[in-house]
Amino acid sequence: MDYRDVEQLLARERGVRARLRGLPRPARLALAAALLVAFAAFVLALSPRKDLAFYPPARLVLGVAGFAVLALLAVWHALRPLYRPALPAWVSILLFGAGVGALGVWAALPELPTVGVSEPRAPGLMRHCLLYGTIAGGLLALLVGLLDRGGRTGLDRAAYGAVFGGLAANVGLVLFCPINAPMHLLCGHAAVPLALIGLGAIGMLAIRRRRATPPPRGPETSAPP
Repeated sequence: MDYRDVEQLLARERGVRARLRGLPRPARLALAAALLVAFAAFVLALSPRKDLAFYPPARLVLGVAGFAVLALLAVWHALRPLYRPALPAWVSILLFGAGVGALGVWAALPELPTVGVSEPRAPGLMRHCLLYGTIAGGLLALLVGLLDRGGRTGLDRAAYGAVFGGLAANVGLVLFCPINAPMHLLCGHAAVPLALIGLGAIGMLAIRRRRATPPPRGPETSAPP
């Protein structure tokens, strides 16, 4: 991105958003971390997992802290200053793969059947967690996006948003959902970044199609004789 492009982006920023985006990158990262902590506290206060009293503390801390660190790593890369050269596309792909891979590894851990779930209820609970995670992760990604000045390709923005949103949502899901079955964790929890990247792709296609569509023409009037 050259100097003129940077000037145009900065000129469009106004009000609170401009002040937030004008903060140093470490300060904006701290705001993202505070948002993540507030989200985790909200889940614990409103609806903590039913087996929290006897779920292994080390495993709980590993999941929450591990997902939070990876999510903030995505934020750190997303908040890269505009004047620095753009990172190669493979960095975004690698970061997205690392986030999805971490969720897959978590789902593959040995099951801890602390709460029994009947087979007919399992698919419904899986969809519930996927919907919960997608909504929560999407909202968190949008809020953190207020700290980002942009200036990258749509692929980068979608990948960073999906990684942060998916991992942040799983911080909440670890604290909320007591089901430890691998299939549930894989399809209901680990699929959240994939759902977010799909929604992001649909949104970008809709925006491009809208921009490419010419505005409707008014009724043609015949010239007076």
